[in-house]
Amino acid sequence: MSISLVSSLEELTQGLMSIPEEIKSIQIQILDLNEDSQQKSTSINRLESVLKSEINSAVGDDNKKLYPNAEARDAAFVEKSSEHPELCSMKEDYSTIQRKIQELRIESEMLSNKQRNIRSLLEIISVVGDKK
Repeated sequence: MSISLVSSLEELTQGLMSIPEEIKSIQIQILDLNEDSQQKSTSINRLESVLKSEINSAVGDDNKKLYPNAEARDAAFVEKSSEHPELCSMKEDYSTIQRKIQELRIESEMLSNKQRNIRSLLEIISVVGDKK
């Protein structure tokens, strides 16, 4: 075997050996982000509940409900939630976290594919080398 082929095989083997740690690191990042995501989701749900409660209990000067039916309450909620800076910020953060999780999953899948490809190449090289 030529020196460059041996060197390439060593690089492939070293690459193969490092991939599990890379995948583990990504999976730990995903776990951490899932926790952040869950916390954001809980905070969003709490704040939305507060807004809905305020809408449900809102009364006018005449002591009558401002939003007498479900459609009116839903419309008020949509309006108030879209104008609420803290809620909008939390939803944006949640979306950013979810995007990052998806990107990391893609990266992890790519590393898994790379790992399988390297294994296949090394297996082919081994079979071809055994036949010589």
